Amino acid sequence: RAARRRNFAILHERLKAMNTLSIELTLDAEAAPFCYPFLPSRPSLHQPLWSREIFVPRLWPEVVSRPAAGFAWERDLAARLLPLAIDHRYGRDDMARVSDAVLEVAA
Repeated sequence: RAARRRNFAILHERLKAMNTLSIELTLDAEAAPFCYPFLPSRPSLHQPLWSREIFVPRLWPEVVSRPAAGFAWERDLAARLLPLAIDHRYGRDDMARVSDAVLEVAA
């Protein structure tokens, strides 16, 4: 939990200015976030990060191609959201590498 919270805080500090998703940094004492949710201003940043060997899953891929009318915000969120990994196996250097890459491709 401590490593996840530390990694979340590192990414938040480095990426908050470019994150269009408003995030409250104050976490409940028991919270252990599974990712840092970064929402860039433009879509299609997964592939550039994958090419830099940075793991970024696509959450809810079926939402983007669902033919139902409406749900534009949900489609946009599913297309743009970068749930950046912050698990305990990563340290400060890993978070710096991830945030540097995100800043480079999102600029």
